[in-house]
Amino acid sequence: MAKATESAPLRRRRILLADDQDSIRHLVAATLGGDQFELAYATNGREALDFAIREHPDLILLDVSMPILDGFEVCRALKQRSSTGDIKVVFLSALDSDADRKQGMASGADEYIVKPFSPLFLLQTIQHLLDDDVSKDTRPGTVDQRRFEPVEFVTSTLARYPSSFLESDRAMPAGGAELQRSESQLLIYAEELNQAYRELQATYFSTLQALAAAIDARDPYTFGHSQRVSYYTVEIAKLMGLESGAIEVLRRAALLHDIGKIGVPDSTLLKPGPLNAAEWAVMKRHPEIGEQMIAGLKFLAEAAPFIRCHHERWDGRGYPDRLRHDQIPLGARILSVADAFDAMTSTRPYRPALSVEEARAEAERGRHRQFDARVVDAFQDGIRAIEAILRRESARSSAMRSGRAVE
Repeated sequence: MAKATESAPLRRRRILLADDQDSIRHLVAATLGGDQFELAYATNGREALDFAIREHPDLILLDVSMPILDGFEVCRALKQRSSTGDIKVVFLSALDSDADRKQGMASGADEYIVKPFSPLFLLQTIQHLLDDDVSKDTRPGTVDQRRFEPVEFVTSTLARYPSSFLESDRAMPAGGAELQRSESQLLIYAEELNQAYRELQATYFSTLQALAAAIDARDPYTFGHSQRVSYYTVEIAKLMGLESGAIEVLRRAALLHDIGKIGVPDSTLLKPGPLNAAEWAVMKRHPEIGEQMIAGLKFLAEAAPFIRCHHERWDGRGYPDRLRHDQIPLGARILSVADAFDAMTSTRPYRPALSVEEARAEAERGRHRQFDARVVDAFQDGIRAIEAILRRESARSSAMRSGRAVE
């Protein structure tokens, strides 16, 4: 017997989608798919009415222009019956005049949504109507029901299809308007999918920045180090002609390149003087620890080799694997130069910061030994932009330490 304290599983809300257009049924199913709703389908008004009387769904998404009975007739018939009058009805219609909206609401509908519609607005509307605790006098307002213009990547995708392919379908008198509405609906879904992806990426990146800041905060002498290294890394990668996707992976790796230092004791990490052999052996494990920490995170998987290899050397004397030359991933070679430059231009307990010119000279001396010569070339080509980043971030770090606002 279940314990009294155990909560009963949530009941899946039953939704009937009445629409004679296949594409709309598929898109709505994609929007409402999952464990929250149970979907049923009808392709004409009579089928929708019979199903509603027999099965009593929680909500009906109802097209207006359907065979046998139109949506207005179905809605009126449902609302006039005491057994079905409480079923929520949302019109999904291509009819968008004020008269059509008024007729829909007058027939008893709870909401009238015009095709093509925002999937987020549809989902929010349904959740609102099925929430028993929400006042019936309010309407959802987080997402607007609005018209969309195709975003750039959607337009470019459609442009890959021959114009004759679409023109031939549009030329058909019976299907042209419906095809155009279907295309518009797909564009809206693509727009909102793209927007959701951008927001998710921004959330990921903000999380990485916060984690990097937390890592650097353990040592007051490395405050802002990971963020600066990410900026330098991106600048060098751009000069080397890496594509945007590869640069984004490298940005993530740079932000988290020292994450493995979480596994290094404070007594070693914060030691003010040189490390002894045992302490150095512990410190040299941080690239491996960092790789292991992110190994199970799919969106960071491509960054893992760069984190592991950012202390490898061109001459094979680095760690942890003593790789040499092109055995070292290019991203790690770029990250190595950026990391070394920031270390050289930062004050440490055991030495003052080097000037930019002194750090440039050290990078030159490391050519063909510690660093890939091609990466050093790109670093030297971009030194003015890198120096500007250093000045900006140094000012920002100083302001944050002192609690002042940064312009």
